[in-house]
This record gives sequence, structure tokens and C-alpha cells, in this order.
Amino acid sequence: MLEAGEDVAGFAFGDFFAEPSPQVRMRQIGSAWHIGKVLFEKWWLSSPGWKREMYAALLKAGGKAYGIPVVV
Repeated sequence: MLEAGEDVAGFAFGDFFAEPSPQVRMRQIGSAWHIGKVLFEKWWLSSPGWKREMYAALLKAGGKAYGIPVVV
């Protein structure tokens, strides 16, 4: 995830450590990516229980809507 500020984020992927120049691609930034980033952070930091399961379900639904495989 790439935080761009002002409630906007993006998703960057590729070979960040390629020599001599990295090969990085990025999906269009937007508020939906920011929401996904916040949900992932909440899932990552939550204790096992119903909240963690709820965040996982929301992440999977968002990934399905955007065509991104999500495994949590």
C-alpha cells in the first residue's frame, strides 16, 4: 500500500529492489485504496475474535469487487 495523504492511497507492486532501476507498477490512487489500507491495518492489529473476522470479510469483499485475490 502506498499512502498518498489526504485520505488517498494506492497499491504499488513489482520488483522494488531491481538493479539498476526498480520495476514498479501502481494502480490508480483513490479513497477506496485508503479504506482498504485502513481495514488491513485494523485486521492486522486486532485480537482474534469477531472484529478480526469482520475485517477479514470486508477485505475479502473489497478484493473481490476490485479483482484482487485476498488471503487473510
